[in-house]
Amino acid sequence: MKSIVKPIKKGTVTELTGNVKVSALASVLLTGAIALTASGCTTEVKADGITIESLVVTGYDSTGEVSSTINRTLDNMVGVQSGDSVAESIPTPVGDKNSDEILSADNGDKTESTFPSVNEGTDSEKPAVPTTAPVTTGTPAEDTAATEPVKDVSEKKGFELITDGTVYTLDDRSGGGFKYSEEFGTVELYYENNHLVYRYNGGSELTADIASTRCYCDAYMLKKNGQVYFYVETVRGCDNNELNVYKASENSIQRVGVVNNFAVSGPTFNNTKSFKGYDGGTRYGHLAAERLFKVGTDGMPVPADNYSVMGSAPLKAVNDMTGYIVKDGVATSEKKTIKAGDVLEARALNEVEYVDFKDANGNIVRVDFTEQCCEYYDMKDYRWVYRAILSMATPVYGRESFIYLNDGATVKFTGDNGMLWSSNSYGAYMIESYASGMIRITYNEDTYDVAVKNNDTQMIFQEAYLLRKAEKAYIYVEVIGDDDRSYVQVFNIYENACKYVGAVKDLDITSLEDVYSFTCTEVYGAGNGLKITRDYTVNQNGMPVHANNSGLLSSGTTMVATVDLEGRIVKHGKVTSETKKIMAGDNVVPVFVDEADYIEFMDADGDLIKVDFTPYFMTFYDADDCSWLYKAIMSIIRHV
Repeated sequence: MKSIVKPIKKGTVTELTGNVKVSALASVLLTGAIALTASGCTTEVKADGITIESLVVTGYDSTGEVSSTINRTLDNMVGVQSGDSVAESIPTPVGDKNSDEILSADNGDKTESTFPSVNEGTDSEKPAVPTTAPVTTGTPAEDTAATEPVKDVSEKKGFELITDGTVYTLDDRSGGGFKYSEEFGTVELYYENNHLVYRYNGGSELTADIASTRCYCDAYMLKKNGQVYFYVETVRGCDNNELNVYKASENSIQRVGVVNNFAVSGPTFNNTKSFKGYDGGTRYGHLAAERLFKVGTDGMPVPADNYSVMGSAPLKAVNDMTGYIVKDGVATSEKKTIKAGDVLEARALNEVEYVDFKDANGNIVRVDFTEQCCEYYDMKDYRWVYRAILSMATPVYGRESFIYLNDGATVKFTGDNGMLWSSNSYGAYMIESYASGMIRITYNEDTYDVAVKNNDTQMIFQEAYLLRKAEKAYIYVEVIGDDDRSYVQVFNIYENACKYVGAVKDLDITSLEDVYSFTCTEVYGAGNGLKITRDYTVNQNGMPVHANNSGLLSSGTTMVATVDLEGRIVKHGKVTSETKKIMAGDNVVPVFVDEADYIEFMDADGDLIKVDFTPYFMTFYDADDCSWLYKAIMSIIRHV
């Protein structure tokens, strides 16, 4: 016995046996989908959990349509005829009040459904049409407005004045954000301290969480079933659109949820029952859909019908698939088999009937989708359709990932407006300042808000790098803290996680092209402090460390010796036997250091003097603190 879901056209089921709850059956028939459990030629039918005792099935034709004969006439029992208005919990499908048209997958024009159908004995009957979507959230998504007590208009005030089903597009607010004024009053939305701030009629500032505060996109105010909602669109990471949904009153606001990789088509969002949305429902961007949505009872957008115009990256068929070639939006009787491994693209979907694929030769092939509907359907998640399609065809190209970065290689990020980003075959990355002492890192679809050390509230991004060493990937982010000192923050990035490793203070990356040897400058002190430029490498835990013992020294100000020093004069790169003293208080310029051996100074006469540094190495060396060298040098000289 096999459970299936099949579309049944109006008029196909004509009679019933046994006791039936008529309203439930009527709802099922009008949605065009019914649950059947086939056993021979007798079928048990369930509608809204109510069993209809029997349904005699005369057979299935090549399209999967069902023909039936039973004992009593349905029209005599059901007080709803085809074309009559029905409860709005069964939303009208795309394109036609009579539910007999759909949008073409290729050009958006209205065309008749193109699934081949059996001749049912009447010329006026049209083929099966896309039907109302299965419920795809945990809460039934009804469109029926809540019944409100009749109230004199003069007694209404505030949000009571908003008509149910109304949608307002909020205007830009001076200084950033959104603002809208109507007879109900004035609402304002704007960002502050990484939160959304809401004000009604200039009153108190009320705050709520928001996915991102990087930019102001679009915002909408709407009323559904007596409740006011705000839709606020944001962008997170590398162009990951997100819709933040809030329910609000004149004195409260609360975020209901966030829809990732989703955007509303503003021009179509003028009512709560049918508006266009762009949905990137799969991780890594392999599949996306344009379809009609409506506002559900909890305020969240849910599909308004079963039909989607699809877009996809190149896919390859998992198994052989046979379907019908579609021409001018109509499925012909010509069959076509897509072989396993063939490259194709998803073009359109009726989630209870078929999926249209475009093959390598440009043919549109309509393939039955009812089996996938049965297996993957999830009433709590409308994006089950993407998982179902990917069970039929898998991506040709894998996810862009750091795993394709060669060991030892690096990628430098681009920077602008306080953000750093990179997008290539190694993945899409975005680095942002999020909150006090936190950095937000987005890798493809995943965002991580990471607390970092050695920084306060102010962080100015300088540079960032993606690098790989010993099968591990790291992100280096160089920032200027609110103390005007440079920090290199280090993160270990995984496919589904991001771990904070640590920070190196007073370090400025000069260039980073090879993880085994790159140049950094240790900048000690603001302005014209002592600087040590030397080679670094990435150690086993991802932190930058000295690659060798030597470093070039520089200082923008005059420095003086604090102790008496003696060394040999260096001429033409060679150490001579001639010695010379530097007395405490003499002006000197630090030139070079080998931290385990010597340090070189230029004295006031222009002589280069090489001084033994081993006593200071023995005193100050600290394997856990790179700044030990600075401390050692500054124990024998100082700024004037």
